[in-house]
Amino acid sequence: MIKVVCEKNLGQREKVMDHTKWTLSKRFTAIAFILFTLGAIISHFHKNHTHVVVAEKKGIVVIQPTPPPHTPTPLTKTVAFKTATIYHSLAAAEKNAGLTKKMDVQLNKMFANQNIAHDIHPGDRLEVLYHEYFIGDQKDHPGHIIAAKIVGKKDDVSVIRFDAPNHHVGYYKANGQGIMPAFLRVPVHYVRIGSYFTYHRLDPILHEVRPHLGVDFDAPEGTPVKAIGDGIVVFCKQMRGYGNVLMIQYNRTYKTLYAHLEKFARPIKPHEYVRKGEVVGYVGETGWATGPHLHFAVYKNGVPVNPLTVKFPSSASVPERYRHAFFDKEDQWFNEMKLFEQARMAKK
Repeated sequence: MIKVVCEKNLGQREKVMDHTKWTLSKRFTAIAFILFTLGAIISHFHKNHTHVVVAEKKGIVVIQPTPPPHTPTPLTKTVAFKTATIYHSLAAAEKNAGLTKKMDVQLNKMFANQNIAHDIHPGDRLEVLYHEYFIGDQKDHPGHIIAAKIVGKKDDVSVIRFDAPNHHVGYYKANGQGIMPAFLRVPVHYVRIGSYFTYHRLDPILHEVRPHLGVDFDAPEGTPVKAIGDGIVVFCKQMRGYGNVLMIQYNRTYKTLYAHLEKFARPIKPHEYVRKGEVVGYVGETGWATGPHLHFAVYKNGVPVNPLTVKFPSSASVPERYRHAFFDKEDQWFNEMKLFEQARMAKK
């Protein structure tokens, strides 16, 4: 492409040519012809660039060619596979397989609640299927782990990442059962436990032995307090002993109570929905409290239970309406892993 510019008067420039569009006045026809010829010669040696030739009072100026606009190469996604023999630990196998730190975190999350420490034996294999992103034919970065398996001498431990059509993403066992706990074990980042769950505690305010049907987590005032699961607010109010107190119902079985809060996170109302990990209040010392702490209680079928020892259920299975899609995806990923492993063995 050639652009020719002539000086018209007092430094003002007039574009006189762009490709074959000729906009010359008679006065500058000769000058423009010379400039166009010069531009054509330059363009012959620098194709696919824009050249600007300018006529100044002091002579002709050739502006260096500029490269064409850059068109980004699209990002493409493929499926990749890594594997390693487990000799001493899963962590060592992850390193030997060449997993990135981000992939290590994903894998540890996938196996965190599988109790695999007792199931791993020397000679077992770790197999990981994941997405790999490319720009052109160059690797750009690895994506999510979509399936992982520990191939044991007796049993296999498998975990699948499933993106449901409703955009919910979860990790599941091969049978479709969720692997992540339905609830957080602890709702606050605490410094220490001030009082444990017991039926016989000397009350520091009333100075008499009474049940303490929860756990007191000592923490600085203002520390965020989180909902341990997805649930519905039962009440959110002030009570004489509990101060600012909040109760959440998670399903037909579990309720939790958060007491002595400095304040609530927002104007929370009864029957309002809260999500797992959502901040619902802040540690305080309202009500009968000797210092800033969170009194946290768990009720199972209406009966108080020890929050530190209660066995919470795992997350829900794949919803019935998505199970067919889940098992189709599971077959696809496991077949991919099998083909990768066969190709690896064939190279030996």
